[in-house]
Amino acid sequence: YLGAMFKAGQFNYKLSETGKQGDLMGGGITAGYQLRLNKALDLDFNLGLGCLHADYEQYETIGGVRVRAGKETKNWWGPINAGVTLVWKLF
Repeated sequence: YLGAMFKAGQFNYKLSETGKQGDLMGGGITAGYQLRLNKALDLDFNLGLGCLHADYEQYETIGGVRVRAGKETKNWWGPINAGVTLVWKLF
């Protein structure tokens, strides 16, 4: 199958001393294939390619308080979605 996708969301994470918090939006195309396992089960493989745009603020935590360290904007072109899903057909 082939289709279009749209993504929107918010994020907040801290992997080091500096954290990032903001919004993202993007879209692209998605393609996939469903492999039939039996009458009730399929295995779905999919991949999405497109663009994501993120506006976010960086922060540092000092004494348990978030202190703003800057604001940035990033764009990403490439794979934005991939998955393998087990599909159970009820009817």
